[in-house]
Amino acid sequence: MAGETTTSKTTKKSEHPPYEVMIKAAILALKERKGSSRPAIKKYILANYKVSAGPHFDNQISAAIKRGVTKGAFTLPKGESSLAFLCWPACACV
Repeated sequence: MAGETTTSKTTKKSEHPPYEVMIKAAILALKERKGSSRPAIKKYILANYKVSAGPHFDNQISAAIKRGVTKGAFTLPKGESSLAFLCWPACACV
């Protein structure tokens, strides 16, 4: 038993759901007709989840939006050039 080493990784459980889930909840809760803006989504997430604002938060939101668009979970009704608004793919936001 002298050669055995046990390493136990303790991963800290996140205090909030994944960012894509939080963005979906924000879009549904905001109920804006033409889609929800990024600042409105960020404000909703900061108000309703245990997340701290900062550059890391902004990067995570941007990455989650990009992933959601590629998966088809969100649409960008204003097109790629204007990445300001998001909505569900099922709604006709435009």
